[in-house]
Amino acid sequence: MPERIRGAIVIHGPGRSGTTLFNNILSLHPDLAWISGYVNKFPYLPQLAFLNRLQSINAFERATRGRRYFPRPAEAYDFWDFHLKRVRNYDAGFVATAEIDRLVGSLKTIMQWHGKSRLIVKLTGLARGEMLRRAFDDPVILYLDRDPRDVIVSYFKQRWLHKRTPDFEKLDRLKLIRQYADLYKSFYSTKKELSKFNLRQLKYEDLVADPGGFFSKVASYAELSDNGRFSHLVRSWNVEKGAIGKWRAFFKSNEVALLNELLAGPLRQLGYLVMGQ
Repeated sequence: MPERIRGAIVIHGPGRSGTTLFNNILSLHPDLAWISGYVNKFPYLPQLAFLNRLQSINAFERATRGRRYFPRPAEAYDFWDFHLKRVRNYDAGFVATAEIDRLVGSLKTIMQWHGKSRLIVKLTGLARGEMLRRAFDDPVILYLDRDPRDVIVSYFKQRWLHKRTPDFEKLDRLKLIRQYADLYKSFYSTKKELSKFNLRQLKYEDLVADPGGFFSKVASYAELSDNGRFSHLVRSWNVEKGAIGKWRAFFKSNEVALLNELLAGPLRQLGYLVMGQ
């Protein structure tokens, strides 16, 4: 078995908690290699990570923000499943005995062709602790939480679990709230698997309130080099301030009461006001 990837950074969260924005920005740090959408589409060609180097060109990086068909960081479940299988639809028992050599070798090839000494990856949803244990040596887990009620607003807007359901808007909202709360709690309950790693728990609200300060602390946590270009890049991103507290306008009073009841445990544990409206 090849030596595992040492010192990797793993951005994690329950999904729809701001991890994509977090990953898109932190991946631009000059110390870090990442899995691009190209490598995700063609996982047998990790050498495509050479194209990631284009993001070091300021004009190119700015021009390609939010645009498809350019080398940008990806969550990369096609890549993970190509090498390890049953990662998207996670099966810890299968992963525990699966062949790991090809995955580790491919990640090292990505780092080599990108020309970076450390790797950053993004995962969301289930913790996938067994996968992390097998692939990485002493990873830094940066877990991004967000008010669970805002997470569920995003589940609604993305029609999670109901992408192909006709007339989604006509479904019983209280039933959907129960379904989405159960989904959120299924992710949240697995976070304890990550406590065995170097885990840092962060909040999306802090990222939005002060991106510069947030990423400065994250760089310190992850022992990344102090880099002026990266600090400038962070300041250049347009972080939507209105993304906080959307649940207040999105849900009716009876729906808020149900959410507060169903999510009372996570809300209290994460420090969000249970009855604040």
